[in-house]
Amino acid sequence: MPSNKCNKGKAKGSNSRRQKEKAARRAERESIMSDAASKKPSESEAIPDNHLPSPDSTVNPLETLKGCEDASGKPLCSGGSDSITTDPTEDTSLTVEEVTSTSPKLAPEEAEPKEDEASASESCSSEEPLATDSETEIETDFALALPGPVLPIESEVVEKSVFLKENGKNVVVVEIDDDADFAAIVTEDSYSFSYLVSKHILIRSSTIIKSLVSSMPKDARTVNLTGDSNAMNIILRIIHFHSMDDVFYLTFEEVKQVAILCDRYKWHNVLRPFSRAWLQKYAKGALEPGFEDWLFVAKVFECDLWVEDLLLVLAEQCGEPSPCGGFIDRRGVTIPTSLWPRHHLAKILARRQEKLDYLVELLKQFKEFVNFSTGPSTTTCESEVCLNLANGSFNRSVRQCGMSQLLEGTGGMEWPGSVQGLRGQICDLQFQTLSCALPGHICWLPGNWQDFIARIFGLAGAEE
Repeated sequence: MPSNKCNKGKAKGSNSRRQKEKAARRAERESIMSDAASKKPSESEAIPDNHLPSPDSTVNPLETLKGCEDASGKPLCSGGSDSITTDPTEDTSLTVEEVTSTSPKLAPEEAEPKEDEASASESCSSEEPLATDSETEIETDFALALPGPVLPIESEVVEKSVFLKENGKNVVVVEIDDDADFAAIVTEDSYSFSYLVSKHILIRSSTIIKSLVSSMPKDARTVNLTGDSNAMNIILRIIHFHSMDDVFYLTFEEVKQVAILCDRYKWHNVLRPFSRAWLQKYAKGALEPGFEDWLFVAKVFECDLWVEDLLLVLAEQCGEPSPCGGFIDRRGVTIPTSLWPRHHLAKILARRQEKLDYLVELLKQFKEFVNFSTGPSTTTCESEVCLNLANGSFNRSVRQCGMSQLLEGTGGMEWPGSVQGLRGQICDLQFQTLSCALPGHICWLPGNWQDFIARIFGLAGAEE
């Protein structure tokens, strides 16, 4: 702060003018202190260069405000020195020119004629403060520490994150814990996600990660993990109790990816309170297309709800698996089976083949029934011409549907489609009798066929 001698040398005008200026400045100073007390600094507040904080220090506005008053309530200077005297015989307050000259924030670009107090205060409040080099450095450090940009990739990791370019690679740094001392790195496609976590919490949450970290050097500060980056972000936030408002509202795909990481790193215990909510949410849709991986999710989180029902549905609706067994067709959609438990997949395929064999056997029995029904019969037809017509038309329909080898058992043909598909093909088979040409002809073959179809669908309804 300038000395009293300098203040007296700069004071000009009559005593009345000085008193008015002092009163205006005192009112302005009280307004500034009032703004500071409400944590809303005025734009006209003067901050001398020698009071600017260094980049390595943190300035607390409340501490500065507390230092401006002593025990008796008298104002002190910002540096905590002697009290500011208000004796009218000794003026120690700054003039408008001194404030603007000692603060680069409020210094005008060009010297202008002296204005009165009202216009000077209005001019100071309308000007935008100019940042000094020290302030620019502080803002830069803060921006690099905790920025919040929207990442140019498909990821939910946007809070407390920063996108960087390092050695030609895309690096996303995500702060999970405020006191982070370790980094869990997940590489996905062309991006590398570095999650800043607590080493103690990380190794306590997973025995697999604990073993992995224990095998590393003691001064290691990173560990490489594998899996979906978004799922990893969700789990790390859960174990650190950080931003967990949305973890109860995951999509089924997110739940599946979380289950993959849970099964890989044994996070069952820490996720159990949340997995119950996820299971309750998606159990009701487990039988619908698109939820086939419920078999895996239910196995990881130790849930048997709707598992047996889903096995029956898949045995009905799935076709022949791919040669390697990694994919299967369900209603025209190819589904990967890599996550399904092996014993569940084996049970689905066994039940499917059992149902197919049974349908084929029933169809063979009906074909033989028509072929060997010769001569008048009260169970088929009394006309041999009608029987021959029905036999020939039925065999032709079987060939047209591509099931002749399946019924004859030659060529080792197996039905590639689903059980539902074979049942629909059987229902499409047709044959003719004399009833088409002779309206008064009495024949029991159409009734026998209807009983056969009802038997097939009755069996399906009982199983479902």
